[in-house]
Amino acid sequence: MKRKDISIGIIMSKKIEEMDIISNLPDPILHHILSFLDMKEVVCTSHLSRRWRYIWRSVSHLNFHQDLWSDTCTNNDFRIPNLSEHKFMDFVDYVLYLRDDTNVQKFLLSGSGHGMGNYQIPKWMTILINRKIPEIHLKLPEYTALPLFVFTSPTNLKILHLEYAILPQGDLNGELELKCQVLETLVLHSCYHKCLILKLFALQLKNLVLDNDREKCVDFCKIKICAPNLNSLKCKGYMYQDYFMEDLSSLVTANVGGIAGERINVQHVIKLLSGLQNAATLVITDCWLKDNESNITKNLAEYGCFNFSFRVLNIQNVEGSENELNFFKFLLENAMVLERVNITTCLSSGAGRKELDEFSKKLHSLPRASTNARIHFVIKN
Repeated sequence: MKRKDISIGIIMSKKIEEMDIISNLPDPILHHILSFLDMKEVVCTSHLSRRWRYIWRSVSHLNFHQDLWSDTCTNNDFRIPNLSEHKFMDFVDYVLYLRDDTNVQKFLLSGSGHGMGNYQIPKWMTILINRKIPEIHLKLPEYTALPLFVFTSPTNLKILHLEYAILPQGDLNGELELKCQVLETLVLHSCYHKCLILKLFALQLKNLVLDNDREKCVDFCKIKICAPNLNSLKCKGYMYQDYFMEDLSSLVTANVGGIAGERINVQHVIKLLSGLQNAATLVITDCWLKDNESNITKNLAEYGCFNFSFRVLNIQNVEGSENELNFFKFLLENAMVLERVNITTCLSSGAGRKELDEFSKKLHSLPRASTNARIHFVIKN
């Protein structure tokens, strides 16, 4: 009876192995499947069978999401790092130290607690840079300082995505220069700039996102950009104190957006647009100008003539003010090849239906440098 049970067990085991199609897949396919999972889940696959025991050590994508670990405790509305947060940091250390150095293509860290201080991140960044990992995403739970070498040392970085990072001061003059010569995509979201001047001289850069949703992020910072291969640029949120665009000759799409309800200086907008003249498509969102009508007209006149190359102009969330009319007049008079203008607003913007209809009539009567330019004004409820 026992021998029969053993025989049945052996047969069932063989059938299970035959049915386990996934385990029989080659390593590259398994690595691709596991690249969509968090490393906590990936490491757990080592318990499935002998085949899976060391697969986690050679996966190409290292994803760490702190919210997969247990909740943090609270005390008088202050978050306190508990044991789970320390376990999370220990786990990241464990994977980085035991993981095979070869073929790591992406590192993603998404923090949700306050346990990661200014020690862990620099330590991990040192490991990542030394291992020449081409793609790094840091979504930090709080403002955390990054070491200077991340920006100044030649690296193999092609994609760098930073959220809530503190950019270092740079040199003695407060100038921070990015020296990642092979960088293709850079995203800075809600990053605090300790530097006075941020220089982005990246010959291979194709996509750039600058999203400053907090005013203190760029209180005193200016930005210089030289990126001859840049295709797409997004500048959202609060604006830098000044813009210096040296070479954006390949620019295709530019997206400029403000903060809804916050007014911005027209000089900053025009200085930014002066460097975006090569863009084929320009999108402007929530750029509510703070100056009065006379100052707007004076400031626009001081900048003289431009030669915008955009064929499509999309402007979203307009108020229907005279300031905007003067600004649109400036754009239309300096866009020689413009073909289509799409302007949207809504009744909740502050103006009523009658005022917006009157604004539309004035808008359509504005002079245009391009005889092919067609204006489409849409009012949403």
